[in-house]
Amino acid sequence: MTCVSLAQKFKQQLSQSESGAAILKLMPKLLTDQAKIERAKGILNLITDREAEANQVIDTLVRIKGTNPVLLGEAGVGKTAVVEKVSQMIALGSVPRAKVFSKEILNAEIIQLEASSVKQLGKRPEDAALALVNHLKQIEKDTGVPVILFIDEIHSLDSDMWDVLKTAMDAKDGIRLIGATTEREFQLKFGNEEAMLRRFAPVGVAEFTEERSIEILSGSWKSQIEKRYDVEISDELIKQVVKNYKKILPDVARPDGPIKVLVDLAVQAHRHTVKKIATADFFKFVKDRTKIPANPQDLNEINSFMKEKESILKSRILGQDRMVESTLSVYRNLLLSGGDKPQVIMLMGSTGVGKTYLAESVAQALFGGEHRFFKIDGSAYATKVNGSSPLSSLLGPKPGTVGYKETTGSLIEWMSNPGKGRFGGVLLIDEIEKMHPDTLKELAMNLFDKGEVSAGNGKKIKVPNLLIMGTTNHAVNQVLPEGYQNWSEEELRKRIADFDQKDLKNLFIQPTEADSDFKWPREIVNRIGTYIFANPITNQEAFRISKLEFAKRIKIYSERNNLQFKIEDDVIQFLTDQVFNREDGVRDLSRSIESFFNIVTKRITSGVIQIKMDRQGSKNNWSFLVSNGKEQIKITDHPFKKAQNAASIEELKDLKTLTNRVNNEIYGQDEMIQKVINVVRNWRVLPSGKPLTIIAVGSTGTGKTETAKVLAKELYGSEAKAPIVAMGDVGRIENLNKIFGSDPGFVKSNQMGTFEKALLQVMSGGFLVLDEISNAGGTDKNQRQEIMFKFYNIIEEGFWISPNTGRRYDLSKVIFWMTGNDMQDYYYGVSSDDMRESIYNRIKDENNVRSELRKRGFPEAILGRAQLVVHTKPLLTQHTLGISQRVVNKSVENIRKNFPGAEVIISEATIKTANEVFFNHDQGGRSIRNKFESEIQGLISESILLTDTTPENAQDRVFEVKIVDGRSKKHYAIKGLQQYFLVEVVVKNRKGETLQKVSNDLASKVDLSKPDASELVKVSFHEIGHAMLNDENVSGQRLRFVTIKPGSSGDGSRYLGYAAYDDVKKKNTGLTELRRNLMRIVAGRVAQEVAGFQPDRGWQSDYNKMVKLISSFYVTSGLDPKLWGTSFDKENRLVGTSAQQEYFHQLIIAEITKAQDQTREYLTAHIGLLRFLTAQLVKNQSLTGEQFRIYLEGFKSGMNSRQIQKGKVVVIDKIVQKNGSSKNSVMSCKKLFN
Repeated sequence: MTCVSLAQKFKQQLSQSESGAAILKLMPKLLTDQAKIERAKGILNLITDREAEANQVIDTLVRIKGTNPVLLGEAGVGKTAVVEKVSQMIALGSVPRAKVFSKEILNAEIIQLEASSVKQLGKRPEDAALALVNHLKQIEKDTGVPVILFIDEIHSLDSDMWDVLKTAMDAKDGIRLIGATTEREFQLKFGNEEAMLRRFAPVGVAEFTEERSIEILSGSWKSQIEKRYDVEISDELIKQVVKNYKKILPDVARPDGPIKVLVDLAVQAHRHTVKKIATADFFKFVKDRTKIPANPQDLNEINSFMKEKESILKSRILGQDRMVESTLSVYRNLLLSGGDKPQVIMLMGSTGVGKTYLAESVAQALFGGEHRFFKIDGSAYATKVNGSSPLSSLLGPKPGTVGYKETTGSLIEWMSNPGKGRFGGVLLIDEIEKMHPDTLKELAMNLFDKGEVSAGNGKKIKVPNLLIMGTTNHAVNQVLPEGYQNWSEEELRKRIADFDQKDLKNLFIQPTEADSDFKWPREIVNRIGTYIFANPITNQEAFRISKLEFAKRIKIYSERNNLQFKIEDDVIQFLTDQVFNREDGVRDLSRSIESFFNIVTKRITSGVIQIKMDRQGSKNNWSFLVSNGKEQIKITDHPFKKAQNAASIEELKDLKTLTNRVNNEIYGQDEMIQKVINVVRNWRVLPSGKPLTIIAVGSTGTGKTETAKVLAKELYGSEAKAPIVAMGDVGRIENLNKIFGSDPGFVKSNQMGTFEKALLQVMSGGFLVLDEISNAGGTDKNQRQEIMFKFYNIIEEGFWISPNTGRRYDLSKVIFWMTGNDMQDYYYGVSSDDMRESIYNRIKDENNVRSELRKRGFPEAILGRAQLVVHTKPLLTQHTLGISQRVVNKSVENIRKNFPGAEVIISEATIKTANEVFFNHDQGGRSIRNKFESEIQGLISESILLTDTTPENAQDRVFEVKIVDGRSKKHYAIKGLQQYFLVEVVVKNRKGETLQKVSNDLASKVDLSKPDASELVKVSFHEIGHAMLNDENVSGQRLRFVTIKPGSSGDGSRYLGYAAYDDVKKKNTGLTELRRNLMRIVAGRVAQEVAGFQPDRGWQSDYNKMVKLISSFYVTSGLDPKLWGTSFDKENRLVGTSAQQEYFHQLIIAEITKAQDQTREYLTAHIGLLRFLTAQLVKNQSLTGEQFRIYLEGFKSGMNSRQIQKGKVVVIDKIVQKNGSSKNSVMSCKKLFN
């Protein structure tokens, strides 16, 4: 009987068997049966490779345990070919003839089933699997032939099926199964299933090399394809197909990929009756399929293509020739490399210079259209989501998560779609620096290396010819320093050219001053092949860009509305001059030009519209003359005025008086108010479509929140337009649900958050106050940053979607007003007006305030998006008097409103006294209001009740408020003085008769405790000692002021004695610097000793400072060879040998002792000067650095204090120059002030 008849007999047996018929319905491939038929007919196409893998499969099938081989390899490597090879070996009888092989393999039939077809055998997966096992066992029984089942892509079988199959796979009377899948899919499916791993025996199937693939295609495949399609295939063609096929099939391995491409080429040739397929035909085929030039051998074609596209791109991306050229150079590398690996570019530079537009234009010009462009918004992935992948929207949900089977990630869809990114394109990660580093790393590792990503379901997707581009504003301040807006074009070009690839790369590896916490891991930075810094746009280029934008708009109106425009260049120049600035780039230009056409077409809607400038008056008042031959209009109320003007005449008039109106209500904040009004005005004149963000920080009670309320009332008609969201109470990120509301499904998800309630009040315009936001997170800096960062995306996107209601809020008319008490610690212990103002002037600069806030945990992302960051001025006496007067006026108005006709008398002297008594810097303006309302207003209310005052008899009442001040007017250091004051309300009738007196002794309610004179003088000697021994040339510090007024450290503790120093350039270094600084530190304690006082016991702080200086000089700097190799532990203890530790200890003692001796010698020699300066400090309570230096030089010149003060009457004379005891010193000071 022939092989053909034997094969037909087996198939006939299947059809006659019930189980066989069931299997035949599944459309199986009878691999062994087919091989026998082809052999009998003489058409068997022998598989010459994979012999080792085939033998490994056969050996596995005859094992006692683990009899089920699973072929593991990437798509296209030839896993199915291995099984076909086994089938051919059986058909040819070339399997081993030993007993077990003869019995179980020699006459076996391999049946291939699709995984999806098995499901047809039963309603449930487990029923189908059981039916499959039973049918196969019955076929073996009916035919007497061993049956081997082959299933490709076994991972796609349902898990419930495997519960049944695994029982049969190793059973004595079970089934034998050959599987095939990829290594990744196998691990995902069975990696945690020990029972399945025991039953499978992996057989690796590696990809063929290029050389071997060429041999395979040149063998039987070549003749088979030539014969079938009547074509000729050259060896060179096969070589180029093998080397370049991944341009079309990047996910398919050799040899399957090249075979498929070669067949497609033959089909195309056969269709057009072409006999010989040339290499050029292959590259044309690739070019047609991918829409890009693809022949790396034809440099003329590539060069011609590049030249054409360079011209196109430079005409679109104006002012960025270097960026265009660099990008095209990278693209050329992509073409010449074969496109197997992506090219990655980082586009750096200021906002609005064309980085994103270049990426979009590259996709259109080099890849054939916008469908070949995919954009990832880096800011959308700024935070890392615990427990789930933040990339699920791009890559698809992972198994076991919501939407796993229903949702495909947007990036996966683009990379898989032949009509989009399947054959390459531009993948843009916009604002890449905002993406969380861990998220970027997860996405970028394989994507940047291979152009490959893993979908949520585990499947790998690879794209050839991929150009990956990132855009970023990161480190712009390092490349373009402050003031670059005024540089010439040549200066800018030279500055940017100074930064080579290594320099630009380092900006991402090393933290920069502007982004102190920003740093990328090297595995990301090193995967970016090219860094390009875009040029800032010049004024000339901005004009050219404006002309292009005008031309686009004119074309749109012509095609859509049949309108024609003739616009003079000076109109375009005027609008460009008014809108453009280098710092913001050209983004505002496009919006402004669109707004310009809207304004014009509201007035004239037909004919040929001509527009020119009317240059009457200053440039800021120029108008547009618009005509169409029938009518002419003059547009004067346009928004294209410089930022200092308002958008309309009415608003301009209103804003001119706004500053004065706000200053009348907010005392002492003239500078802040002017800055705020400027930035609000600019924002309203040319709306950006985004919210405005202002950060105001400073001492408590300086009017930060009150300013927002007053501005809301003035600009939007009501203080209700400044709702407050209390952020200081948000201790942890989890507490934000109180602010934003809970997500659906969580507790209180039906309750609206305070943020949304506030938004409802300001949607049409207003100030949303995020009060004390810098206190969020408590003392945890990381929590603070995480909480505050939640607002970054809201501000950046310009909208917010409520998790409760799902409502989308447009924030384009909202001003985010953020407040905090940051930097108030600068004023701790400083109570004099001149000193507080001096500190304020030193630290108020906006760049300094931004730097301070970064150090204190303010996220750079928030600071970067804030249009204004301002430090409020500490309240001075002149300001607190105004606040007191306003509080009094408000109270008086309230009384007169409720009791018409009543007279209330509060004198200016009373207001001044109340201000002196009630105000404290810790609470600021609130201290006056709180005390007045609780004490004085309370007494007035009591007097109203006691005198039976009603609205009917109020016109006969006169209420006079007095403060009886019994406090000593002498210096507060005098001991044992009477310290009291009374608040008294006297009620009289119109005849002058006293009806009632109500008083309240407030002495017990106000902290009047003062130090005694001895303690005060002792502290004064201490501070003067430090100041006298300070040499600014050595210490690098110049005395700013010294005070002995009681102060607060900010934690509730009180103290006497405080000095502040400014940094200056020092001249001396080395050992001299060390020892002079040690003398300065120890001078306070020694000065007390020289003056006859017992030195302070608590000088640990000074001691620690000296040890630190000595350590730095001798150990850290390595200037003492005996201490080489030593270091310090966390407790600042020396780590070294015992001998080194003892040596260092003795060194400290020696240096400090020497400093004390030299300081004592100096101060003893200058005891008169020491006492003179101390007396001045006691007398004045505070000395500025300038006053100190005047007294010092005057004394050295032999002048007395009267001469030094230039005629000012002072009691002190030469008395303090006499040597004497500490008691005499104290008595001298008492005589000064009694």
